[in-house]
Amino acid sequence: MNENPSTTKESLPPEVPERHTITVSDDRDDVAEYLSKQVAERLIRYSEAWSQDTPFVVHVKTIQGTGKTLGGMETSAHHINPTALFGPRHTDIKEDAAIKPFEGIFRIHFEGKDQVCDHPDYQGRHANVHPDVSSEWCDGCEYREDCQYWESYRRIRGQGAQNFTAVHQHLLYLPKVLDEWKGINSVLIDESPWDTIVEQTETFSPEAISVSRRTVHALLSRDTPPVEERLLTKVDEALSQLKSAMKDGTSRDEFDAWKIAYEACRDEDVVNTLTRELSKVHADRDDSSHTEVVRKLFGAIPHVKQAWEHVEQADEHLPVENPPESFWHITDDGYLRIRWMRTQTLREVAREKPVFVLATEMETEVVEAIFDLPVVTISDDYAPPVDVLQLKTRSAGVTQLRKRGRLWENLLELTSLAIQRERLAGVKTFVAVKKDLKDDVRQFLEDEGYTEGEDFEVGHYFGLTGSNRFEDCDSVVLFGMARLRNEDAIAKALLAGLDKEAFQNEKSVGELRDALHRIRPSRKDGVRAYILTRKVNFEDEFTGDYEPLSVPDLRNELNQAIAREREAKEIRETLLEFVKNRETPPTASDFKDEFGREYSKVKRHREKLVEAGRLEVRKESEGRGRPAERYFVSEPSN
Repeated sequence: MNENPSTTKESLPPEVPERHTITVSDDRDDVAEYLSKQVAERLIRYSEAWSQDTPFVVHVKTIQGTGKTLGGMETSAHHINPTALFGPRHTDIKEDAAIKPFEGIFRIHFEGKDQVCDHPDYQGRHANVHPDVSSEWCDGCEYREDCQYWESYRRIRGQGAQNFTAVHQHLLYLPKVLDEWKGINSVLIDESPWDTIVEQTETFSPEAISVSRRTVHALLSRDTPPVEERLLTKVDEALSQLKSAMKDGTSRDEFDAWKIAYEACRDEDVVNTLTRELSKVHADRDDSSHTEVVRKLFGAIPHVKQAWEHVEQADEHLPVENPPESFWHITDDGYLRIRWMRTQTLREVAREKPVFVLATEMETEVVEAIFDLPVVTISDDYAPPVDVLQLKTRSAGVTQLRKRGRLWENLLELTSLAIQRERLAGVKTFVAVKKDLKDDVRQFLEDEGYTEGEDFEVGHYFGLTGSNRFEDCDSVVLFGMARLRNEDAIAKALLAGLDKEAFQNEKSVGELRDALHRIRPSRKDGVRAYILTRKVNFEDEFTGDYEPLSVPDLRNELNQAIAREREAKEIRETLLEFVKNRETPPTASDFKDEFGREYSKVKRHREKLVEAGRLEVRKESEGRGRPAERYFVSEPSN
C-alpha cells in the first residue's frame, strides 16, 4: 500500500516542544552560571523550533536570581538579535543592559514621555490627553532636540532595527509606533506581573464626570460640531446617567448607556475624532489633569464586554450580572472603578515572533490565558541554601496587623531581634511588609536605633517584582502574610479564567517566595530567612535548617542567637587587636600560646576573619626550613 505523501512525517506541521526541567546536581558551586547557560541554550533551541505556523510562548520559570534575565538577554543579543526587552522598572532594565557582556548592544532605551518631558506647559500631562494631542505638543517643541523620548526613536529609525529595552507598559504601544518592529526577531518580557501588562484599571471621580460633561457641552455649542449632534447627545446622556448612578450608588443601567453610546459612535467611525476633539478642549482649558472619561471609557467598553463574555463562557452557571461588579463598580464614596484585560496586542505579537516570558512567580496557566497559545515552560529543581526560622502559630494577615494589637507588637519585636542578630554578624536585612504597614515598620526600626540603608532595607509586597534593590542584603524578614484584596483577587481570577481561591493562595505564596528571593539566595553560600507567618511552607524549597516556632520560642531562639553573635564579635575584635598590637605578625603557634584552652574556639573565628578578608595569611621565609605562615590585619580598601 502506498503511503499518502500528504501524511508523511516530513509534511506534518512541527510540534510544540515539551516543557523542560533543568536538573542541578548537589555538588555544583556555579549554580547561577550553569542555569543561565542552560536557559540560553534552551532559548536558542526554542527560537529555532518556533514558526508562525506553530507559534508558542516560552515561559522561563527557573528559580529567582539564577540569571534567567541576563541569560535570555545574552542569547537574544548574540544569537537571535535584534531583540526587544521589556521589564518592570526603567532603572533595573537599564542596569541589566549596561553590564559588560552586552558591550552596549542594548544601548537604546525607550523612556515614557511624562518621565522625561521638560516642557513647562506639557510635562506630566501627556498620559492624560489623546495621543494625537500629545503628538501635536511634541511637533515643533523647542525642547525636542534634547528630549530623551525622541532620541531613542531617532536612533532606531536612523540605524534600523536594533536591540532595545523599555518598560512593560510600552509593549502595548511600540508595535504600532516603530516602523522597524517587523525587524525585531524576538521579544523578552522580564519579571512579568501580568496585571501591570495586560490588566488595566481606571477610577473616575464625580468631578471628572462634571468636567467631561462641560467639555461635551462645549462641542455641542459650536456652530459646526466635530461629530453629529445626535452622537454628542448620546455621550452627554451617558455621562448624565453615570453621574446619577454615582450619586445614589444603586443603578447599573449606566453601563448599558455607555455601550449604546460606544456602539453608535463606532458605527459612525467617529470615536477617535470625538475623543481627540474632547481632549483638545480639556488641554486648552488646562483640564488635562482630569481623567478623560469619554476616551478612557470608550477604550475600556469593548474590553469589559469581552472579559464578561470570557467569564460567561468559562462558567455558564454564574449569576447574571452584566458586567461583574469586579469589572464595573460604583464605590460607597461615589467613584466608578472599572477593570479590564487588554491582550490583543500581546497575542498579535506572539503570533508574529517568538516571545520569552521570564517570570518565576507567574503560573503557566496565567501565561496561557494572556497569550491564548501553547506555553513551553522551562523550570529547575534547585533548592538554595537558606536557614529558616518561621512563626508557626499565627497567619499574621494584614487585617489583624492593622489593629496594632499584641500580634503587631510581637512581629515588630521579632523583626528588631532579627535585625540586631544580623547586624552583629555584619549583615544587612531586607524587611518585606504590606504597603500600608511599611511606613510604621520603618519608623519603629529607626526609633529602635537601626539605620535604613545600613542595617536594613524595607519594601512592600506586590511592589517587589524584578527589583534589584535588595541584593546587598543577606537576610530577610517576611513581616506577615501577603494577600490581595478580595475584590482584586476575584477580578484577576475572573480575567485569567482561574479559580479565585486557588489564585489567591498561589498569588500570596508566590509573593512571599518572590520577596524572599529578592536577596538572591541562589547566588550566595547561605542566608537566613525569618518568616513571620504560618501560611507558607518553604521547607522543601530550600536546603538548610528549618525551625517552625511559637512567638515565645522564636523570641528565645533569637535572644540566644544574639548572645552567640555578640560573643563571636567580641572574640573577633580581640583577635584583630591581638594581631595589630604584636610587634611581629603572629603565627598559629603564637595564637595557641596566647589563648591556650580557648584556642579551638579562637581558631574558628580566626578562619572566619580570613574568609571575610579582615585577616590575611602570608608565608614569610625566616632562613632555612619551611616559611612560616603569619597573620596580618588587612588594610581597608579605598
